[in-house]
Amino acid sequence: MLARLIITLATASLLVGCWPARFTYRPGIEGTVISSDDGKPVAGALIRLAVPRKDLVRELSVATASNGTFDVPPYYQWGINSILAESFVAEGSIEIVAPGYLPCKQDLRWPHTGPRTQNIGMIRLSKP
Repeated sequence: MLARLIITLATASLLVGCWPARFTYRPGIEGTVISSDDGKPVAGALIRLAVPRKDLVRELSVATASNGTFDVPPYYQWGINSILAESFVAEGSIEIVAPGYLPCKQDLRWPHTGPRTQNIGMIRLSKP
C-alpha cells in the first residue's frame, strides 16, 4: 500500500514538472597544498571555505594532513526542483593560510544541483 502511494506521488510530481533534487550549498573540496619553492607538502595549513548561503551553512575550517592533503565535506539538502525553477551557478571561495607562507585565495563555482565533491588539485603557497 505504501509503495503504491510513493509511486503514485512520484509519478504525479513528474507529470507536473517537479522532481526531487539535491541542492549543494557547500561543495566538497579536496586537494593538496604544497610549497611553491620546493614542491613539498605543507602540513597544518588552514583551509576556510566561504559560501553564499551563510544562513544555511556554518563556517568550516579544516587543516591539511602531514602529506598536505585536505578534504572539506559537502553540505547539501534535498528539495523539489521544477521546470520553472531557476538553474544557477553558486559561487564561493577557498582561503588557505599557513605559518611562513603568503595567504592564498581561490574562487569557486559549482552548479547548485551539481556534484558533491570537486578536486581542485595542487595549491602552491609562496613564502614572503
